[in-house]
Amino acid sequence: LNDRYVELENGKRLGYDYLVVATGATVDYSKIPGLSKVIDLYGNYHSDEENAWKVWRTINSIKEGTLAFILAYERYRCPPSPLEGVLLADEYLREMGVRDKVKVVYATSYPRPYPAEPMNEVVEPILKERGIEVTTFFTLDSIDTDKGVAYSVEGEELKFNATIVIPPHIGVNIRYNPDNVLDPDGFVLADKDTNRIKGFDDAFVIGDASALPVAKTGVTAHLQATVVAKILTGGYARNTGRTHCPFDMGYGLGTFVISDGTHGTVKYPPNRVNHLFKMAFASSYWSMLKYPELWDPLMEAYFNATAPEKLKNIYG
Repeated sequence: LNDRYVELENGKRLGYDYLVVATGATVDYSKIPGLSKVIDLYGNYHSDEENAWKVWRTINSIKEGTLAFILAYERYRCPPSPLEGVLLADEYLREMGVRDKVKVVYATSYPRPYPAEPMNEVVEPILKERGIEVTTFFTLDSIDTDKGVAYSVEGEELKFNATIVIPPHIGVNIRYNPDNVLDPDGFVLADKDTNRIKGFDDAFVIGDASALPVAKTGVTAHLQATVVAKILTGGYARNTGRTHCPFDMGYGLGTFVISDGTHGTVKYPPNRVNHLFKMAFASSYWSMLKYPELWDPLMEAYFNATAPEKLKNIYG
């Protein structure tokens, strides 16, 4: 960073005037003894397509016993994604007619199913209604696949017939000089307002690669990119801390996890319209990038209409 160059694997060096790091995150199975074998057997939906297909086969093949979803570490992509998997699995097992024989369990190190309390007030009653068991204060320590047991740091044991673990996420294995721009997990330290890398005016980081707490969501990464683009073209722009994470709750229901730097998470109940918004957003995203002159005004109006301070007046 001091000498303004990026070195590739083949040794070639690329000089730069400005740098934007958007390298994403990766997963580290070595943090949890036994996790690599778990992934080989059952897959996960936070790493690659092959492992996602393993999850599909796991849920298709279980006919009885316990299906455990375990959050292994507090840093992971997409805050709603662990519970999305739980709720969608519950729906599918009911469709297959085996839900009465399969116990679905969600284990988390947090004191509640969803970390942010207002959204938890929406989520927890739904989990109870659908008969999904929740184990809180369960900090995953190790897993024994032969015994079918997950062990927590707190001394608890969770028995399973199959388990889907949301694995620990870390920064991509890239060497930075100086290395003090990285946190202990390898994420890049950044200014919360401008996304500038700690100590540098000419280098930025966005998305999963950033150490900022709200960075590991797709919408936030998109908004961070917009801020950096405006700064690089001479404009004034700052992050608002806005989150707008789509949350699929199964059965055609959806909501969004909405907050910003000055307003906490909104207690936003699910409905079918929000689920349709999520599906439409996924289908049109690349078009949004290709035709910003068309989409940007629409998205700005949408974000203004769903600003957290406005929704809080309605939903609390």
